[in-house]
Amino acid sequence: MLKNKLASDIKRVLGVSEVALFVPEISEHGDFSTNVAMQQKGKNPRETANDFVGKLSKDKTIQKYISKIEVAGPGFINFWLSDKYLLDNL
Repeated sequence: MLKNKLASDIKRVLGVSEVALFVPEISEHGDFSTNVAMQQKGKNPRETANDFVGKLSKDKTIQKYISKIEVAGPGFINFWLSDKYLLDNL
């Protein structure tokens, strides 16, 4: 399942043990979202999210199926699936 793959890739890239992914209620907020940056104790969630987005955006495996990653609100990270991935998996 793609959700599990993305969670696994996030854990690998960021070196975290737990990642909760959910589907945003508003489609403009992406295909998946996580609050993993807000779970890092003692760190500013928004700054942590920006750092995490930089790392995730550079990962070659994630680039194969995610077209856009951005920070939202107090530190959420939103992900958009690439059109190529969606078309290849129809």
